[in-house]
Amino acid sequence: MSDPQSVSAAVAKLYDTYPFPPEPLLDEPPPGYNWRWNWLAAYNFCTGRKPNRSNLRILDAGCGTGVGTEYLVHLNPQAQITAIDLSGGALAVAKERCARSGADRVQFHHLSLYDADRLEGEFDLINCVGVLHHLPDPIRGIQALAKKLAPGGLMHIFVYGELGRHEIKLMQQAIALLQGDRRGDYKDGVQVGRQIFSSLPEKNRLVQRDRNAGQWKISATNALPICTSIRKRSTTTSTRCLN
Repeated sequence: MSDPQSVSAAVAKLYDTYPFPPEPLLDEPPPGYNWRWNWLAAYNFCTGRKPNRSNLRILDAGCGTGVGTEYLVHLNPQAQITAIDLSGGALAVAKERCARSGADRVQFHHLSLYDADRLEGEFDLINCVGVLHHLPDPIRGIQALAKKLAPGGLMHIFVYGELGRHEIKLMQQAIALLQGDRRGDYKDGVQVGRQIFSSLPEKNRLVQRDRNAGQWKISATNALPICTSIRKRSTTTSTRCLN
């Protein structure tokens, strides 16, 4: 089994090198609407009731470059948001993103999910998207977050599905074999990955997915930094749970 500290260090190095998600920074609120990040809609979906208040505390656990954080601020105008991430590079982008769009009700902390107990108080909504599967001990991570969830609060969790990422796992293995001793050099891994991607046949699912991606989808080529050398645990996808 991989050493937990080395895995966390590798994750931080990856996202410091390639902050993720790579959505563009805007000088206005983000486009569209996501009901999972709206307290009123999410609470009603989980409980069938209207929440009795909107002045809640929200934790964005593993905020990355702040794409979800920005939505949480703009979709919950009475909420106070705290955002944490292991990557200082990603946090810098998140701070700039939120500043540019006027999402000014956020406190950022350079912090691991494991250390969520360092945060003051409890949170009515905890958002954790695309994070737990990167942890060497995902169960410990979700337990750390659960301790910060207020009674009656909601936790929104999203992790990668193993079957849906089958081709990406094959790509990871191919890149690791070709890199050899350079494994862990993410810039080199991206170059190797792009060479592999350019040689894939037209009917390959990664090629088709990249071709059909919409404006706000991440192309398979641009997502290659996330497909390099970090070993991920097998996971399934969950969208909600009620405490």
